[in-house]
Amino acid sequence: MSAASSTFSGLGRKFSYIKRSGLLWFVGVVMLMLVAHMSLARVQSINSLALVSDTRPPLPPPENVHECGERCIERFIDEFMLADTADEEADGAAKNTAASADFSLDEENEEESETQEGGESEKDDETDEGYIMPTRERAGNQKLYKKDTVRDVPWTEEMAKTREALLEERRQKVEERCQSLNSSVFSPPEQSVYNTLRWVTDHNFIWCPIYKSASTTWVKNLLLLAKEKIVNTSLHGRVRELYPQPDSDSGKKKALEENLKLMIVRHPLERLLSAYRDKMLRVRRAKDPFRLMQLDIAKRYPDPNPQPPAPLTSSSGKKEIHPSFTQFLLKVQDDMRRLWRKKGKSQVNLHWRPFWFVCSPCELHYDVIAHVETMDIDNEYIIHKLGLQDILVNARTHASNFDSYNDTSEASKDYFRLVPYSLLKDIVRLYQPDFTLFGYSPDAYLKLARRDDR
Repeated sequence: MSAASSTFSGLGRKFSYIKRSGLLWFVGVVMLMLVAHMSLARVQSINSLALVSDTRPPLPPPENVHECGERCIERFIDEFMLADTADEEADGAAKNTAASADFSLDEENEEESETQEGGESEKDDETDEGYIMPTRERAGNQKLYKKDTVRDVPWTEEMAKTREALLEERRQKVEERCQSLNSSVFSPPEQSVYNTLRWVTDHNFIWCPIYKSASTTWVKNLLLLAKEKIVNTSLHGRVRELYPQPDSDSGKKKALEENLKLMIVRHPLERLLSAYRDKMLRVRRAKDPFRLMQLDIAKRYPDPNPQPPAPLTSSSGKKEIHPSFTQFLLKVQDDMRRLWRKKGKSQVNLHWRPFWFVCSPCELHYDVIAHVETMDIDNEYIIHKLGLQDILVNARTHASNFDSYNDTSEASKDYFRLVPYSLLKDIVRLYQPDFTLFGYSPDAYLKLARRDDR
């Protein structure tokens, strides 16, 4: 018995030792794994911070942002394009709301959504000079547009020379800035630009329409040139039918060489505010694609403002859900980030698609680059340059107000002061080529923005 006890006792001690050793070994392995995991996590964290930094390179000081030209653009693009996996949350949200169509209304549907781009009635569209603007039947009883304004600009040969010199200076500056951008900014597909252009070769010009930059004014001019004073379908759609591109590549090339090429731009941030007020505050009908987009944006993007704007009240007294301007800019930010990451292979709504991507100015070399800010005299110059003064008058279409402001410029102060500075700075960065090419500065708007970086 004693021998057996001794044997069992020895085995017990060995088993206890083995158990303790195994436990120690196990604990050691676990500790090594934890250390390795923490080290890896630290490396990944550093890499993630670097990636975020890459995808959000800082802008230069606001006062210099519009002057940095090639340096800003190339740094932004080189770094941004590396971030193929960045902003996955935004992409995920976009995928989850694909039914909102991004509401990537294609151009045909967008043009169909451009209802009521005239006055209240045919009679209301008549001016004292007998100028009848194209119109269409109103939707319900909403007054969507005010009576178009006819500008009386006495024109002299001296004024024509002065304006021609200024427009030539604009053109040359765009050419120079295109050289500085070099190949940094991707271009839209050539055919996409050709589809956008309106080939008014019977009157010796080709126009690139940019939505929210006097496009309705010139759509109506083109309809008048075609002697169509009353249009019962989409104005933009009808103009596309009337002025199609030439059938052959050689025909397009010849037309582009022989005709005056026209584009009209405006301050990129004023254009975004105009798009917001027109497309995010207006309710035309329950199933209007832009109404669905309004509801989607209001739901998808929480407003970071401490006190978001109160809901708007419709004429019926009903509280309507609309996105705030900040929420709208968050949507624009997502759209533009995808456009950059995918090098143009992503839909951006025509009303906030960037100028350089709509009209490809560095490839087509426009002869006249008009500005909405100087539209009265620019329009007068274009009309006389083309010899159309006996057919067209200098008229401008203004959208009706869907808020309490008379025009976009008056609204800017109150709208932009609620936009977080970091968001607005990123919007400026995403539209940097438009600022650089056309000489616009974001400084005044950045100064208005709500500082969220203090």
